[in-house]
Amino acid sequence: MLTANPPRMPLAEAKRGLDLCDAYLLRICQCAMTQPELAADCNRARSLPDALRMQLRASTGEGWDGGVPLRARLELEAQARKTVAGCVELDAELDPATCTRVPPPAR
Repeated sequence: MLTANPPRMPLAEAKRGLDLCDAYLLRICQCAMTQPELAADCNRARSLPDALRMQLRASTGEGWDGGVPLRARLELEAQARKTVAGCVELDAELDPATCTRVPPPAR
């Protein structure tokens, strides 16, 4: 049973996560233009930023009557962190010699 009310995910952490997933999407899709074997990876990556945005919105209580229950918030924030970790891991798997890094999109 949860006895304390842990702090919410900091906005800076959420923004950084969105930046990382957006940058991965941009990178993999730009690489797919010259490396057709990455096209399926580009298509799959399109869902990552949207999934993260949905997790973050839901964790704030958006769409919940009376606010989000604590356990649900913690689970949504944990899932959001896993999504960000996935973006970072997938980005790290790309060969920098054939797939250059791009600056994250401006917000």
